[in-house]
Amino acid sequence: MKLKYLFLALVFAVSASSFSAFADDNDEELKRKINEAVMGVYDKHLTQDPSNYEVRFARANQYYFNGEYENALADVSRCISETPEKESDLLFDELMLRAKLYDELNQLNNENADLSYLRDYIRRIVNRVIADGLPKGFCLNVNFPKIDPAKEQFAGVRVCRMGFGSWINEVVKCRHPRGYDYYWMVGEYRDDEPDATDNDRWALAHKYVAMTPTRVDVTDYESMEKMKEWFK
Repeated sequence: MKLKYLFLALVFAVSASSFSAFADDNDEELKRKINEAVMGVYDKHLTQDPSNYEVRFARANQYYFNGEYENALADVSRCISETPEKESDLLFDELMLRAKLYDELNQLNNENADLSYLRDYIRRIVNRVIADGLPKGFCLNVNFPKIDPAKEQFAGVRVCRMGFGSWINEVVKCRHPRGYDYYWMVGEYRDDEPDATDNDRWALAHKYVAMTPTRVDVTDYESMEKMKEWFK
């Protein structure tokens, strides 16, 4: 597997140098052919062995090099979920690439942000809150799903509970070149109830505006009364 990864990395390096050495800005056809050849190698290996996270990570890097950030993010996210914890250096590289991709995608989204399509929903929610008021210590959590307003619309508003999940891969142990260990704080959300249809994650996945009433006071009063009996 390591030899394959090195071979693929070499192909990637050759393709990168070929772009600068043999292809000028006008030679898009040559660039396209080189990229197709490189991606063809990755696709072939992943067809034969879809669980090869090293090759998938190499393809994610190629997607990143090509500016195909969504494809790169899909590949590297799968890598992070499949790479063994003992491969801490590789996992660290994968997490760093994902961070770069989030940054690139956020910059693209921020530069072209147009939230005017949220206006009607925000106005309706705000007017209702102004009319009815909110109790003390109350917080209204509203999330909007990602849509393309030119092609689709929100499915409506869904008043729902928060979903339950947990964070995995929260800490990655890495080895510093100077010979000591250090720990990198990371994290990946895992949905602990993927079949639930009454929470905010389901609502957002189905293009609903998710509205969840919450309280600042998270005390469980029922349990508190029961626990008072412990020390009588």
